[in-house]
Amino acid sequence: MSKKYTTEDLRGMLDTYSPEQQMEIDAKTVSESAKALADSSLLIKECVEILPPLVAAMQNATTLHISEESVEEVMKAGENVGVKAAEAFKKSVESTILDAQNTVNHVTLPTSVALILLILLIGLILFSGIIIYLNCTLWHNERIYNIIWISVEFLIGAMALVVFMKHMKWI
Repeated sequence: MSKKYTTEDLRGMLDTYSPEQQMEIDAKTVSESAKALADSSLLIKECVEILPPLVAAMQNATTLHISEESVEEVMKAGENVGVKAAEAFKKSVESTILDAQNTVNHVTLPTSVALILLILLIGLILFSGIIIYLNCTLWHNERIYNIIWISVEFLIGAMALVVFMKHMKWI
């Protein structure tokens, strides 16, 4: 009995190889792989031979040779920078301490209190001026003249006290 093959069966047989053909293909693949491995092995061997001089060159490149003179110059520069930084720090600290001492010795008044005192001072001066004018033109009273001289002396004493306080840096 003979088997009947369809077109599809024949096409399927064309896509498959016979055992002899498959062995030839496998042998060819193995020989090409062996050749590629041999070439790769040769390249690796060449790279390994190049590595020792490269390693030595890299070690020389990363080694830093500094002379004693250079070390001494760097040390002197470091000391100079340290001294200058200490001097600058000392100056800034001294000025800050002086500012703090001046601030502690000052007496401060709120703005509203200072304005009220200024208005009172101006009012007292105007009032005194009016009293002096009235006494000179209308009253001619000796007691008012004495009171005026006492208030003028008190004013001069108060101004001297303010100048003294300013001199002592209390205000």
